[in-house]
Amino acid sequence: MQPRVHKKRDPDAAVQHFLWSRSHSAIVRFGDEPVSTKRQSPGLMRKLRRRPSTERRQKTVGDFSPDTITLDVVMSYAALGLIVGFGYYASMRLGAPGQTEGAPPWLNTAVHLLRLAAAIAFFAWVASLGIVPILSAFAGFLCGRVIAFRAAGFDA
Repeated sequence: MQPRVHKKRDPDAAVQHFLWSRSHSAIVRFGDEPVSTKRQSPGLMRKLRRRPSTERRQKTVGDFSPDTITLDVVMSYAALGLIVGFGYYASMRLGAPGQTEGAPPWLNTAVHLLRLAAAIAFFAWVASLGIVPILSAFAGFLCGRVIAFRAAGFDA
């Protein structure tokens, strides 16, 4: 009796099997409409296995490669974060009990929700630019907090 020889498997065998099984199923139903599945073209596996080119990878990382990170970039995003942080924490005084005597009760909630939405939108935008801008902006945001609290007379 001969020993059993194991074949080397293709690393994409699971993906190929999945696509093959999906393409050979009789009918897939979504709601009331039957949708027939077709066999995937063999070129699809080549497209799935192909790695993106160097240019594509650099575009997804952003314009902040190690060569382009300068002190100007860091300080500009820190200054932007400082402005947004100062505005965020300084606007807390708009909802203070002494400030909203004649205002409708929903206005305080609206101001706080607007502050929160603006901060989320700002950090989502900066996060889409890369790690250096978001870290710089966050440091500036925290400095803006300290400046806003000290301007209001609190020890930050």
